[in-house]
Amino acid sequence: MPKNNAIAKGEPLDLEACGLSSVQSLAGEDAGHSQRKRAQQIQIQQWCAQQISEKCLQQEMDAKEQDIYNQYVVAEDEMRAEMDCAEAHRQAELTKSIEIENLELARQAQLKAKECAALNKKLNEIEVNQSQRSHFLSEDTNFAKSASSPHRYRPDHFKGFSKDQIQAIYNENDRVIEEKGKNLALKRQEEEEWSLYQGSVVQKLEEIEIERQKFICEQNRLQAAEIEQQRKELKAKQARMQKERFGSIGEGFFQGFGTSCR
Repeated sequence: MPKNNAIAKGEPLDLEACGLSSVQSLAGEDAGHSQRKRAQQIQIQQWCAQQISEKCLQQEMDAKEQDIYNQYVVAEDEMRAEMDCAEAHRQAELTKSIEIENLELARQAQLKAKECAALNKKLNEIEVNQSQRSHFLSEDTNFAKSASSPHRYRPDHFKGFSKDQIQAIYNENDRVIEEKGKNLALKRQEEEEWSLYQGSVVQKLEEIEIERQKFICEQNRLQAAEIEQQRKELKAKQARMQKERFGSIGEGFFQGFGTSCR
């Protein structure tokens, strides 16, 4: 039978006039299958692209927030280091001013002690000179001695001590003055030693404070470096987890739509 003169639907078949294709059943044949498959592929590509763009945008926002936080932490560490350095400088200045004040007080005390010693020496010399020129102290005292006891004196005729006794008194006074001078020199030496000791203590405290501030600054620097390293490791770990979590979509995924698995 010619191709364009096919039998109408529902008419009986003439098997003698038909070929092998006449046994094929066209029930359920879908002419728009290719178009729908292509539309599904395009739609899935759009969904995947949208999800990828949303994830990239979220990652950018997270990276910006992390950068802001990193800048805040770094600024905080720098401010803390500046405050520590300023406090160390203030402590050093205060210690230095206290040391200078103590040295000035020690110098004034030494100067005052020297002035007092010079004044006492001058007064003692004046007193000795006046005593030596005194007629009362230099008169003859033998007249006041008792006739029965030479070592005793009549109270009503007492004219003062003898020259030997007066010289003994002078010698005793000189000894006392010398002892006072030695005590004063010893005290001055102790004050000088104490001033030197105090200066050495202040210097040692300054050195300890400087070393402590250096240690604090070094610890802050190491802590900041460690925090920065931890941030980098955390960002790398988060990026790796995000990548492993969602995986990747290759070209073969889209090529598989509409094909049979058999």
